[in-house]
Amino acid sequence: MSCINIDCLLLKRSEKKIRIIESKHSKEKLPESQAEALTKLYELLKSSDHPWDAMVYLVRGDPPYEYVEITEWTPEQKTYTLTQKELIEWLEFKKELKDFNPLSRFFG
Repeated sequence: MSCINIDCLLLKRSEKKIRIIESKHSKEKLPESQAEALTKLYELLKSSDHPWDAMVYLVRGDPPYEYVEITEWTPEQKTYTLTQKELIEWLEFKKELKDFNPLSRFFG
């Protein structure tokens, strides 16, 4: 048995969107049990017949969060690097990750 805490669950009722976020410092390891739990959660969300757009994310960064890496917890695990301002826009549901370029815009 594993007991896993999720760091953040964002809900935007008007748009029927849910963002489930696990947050780690840039050098912090993601335990295997937690990775497995995030994968199971993703699979459950995608197999459920519900009207909400729900996704699981891993966010890596360190205060003051000048830059963060956000990984969509999908089989492809696409990673985006956002500035602090962009992170806030994403957290406030003002923008989607697809509105930003992937990781390569900073490290390409």
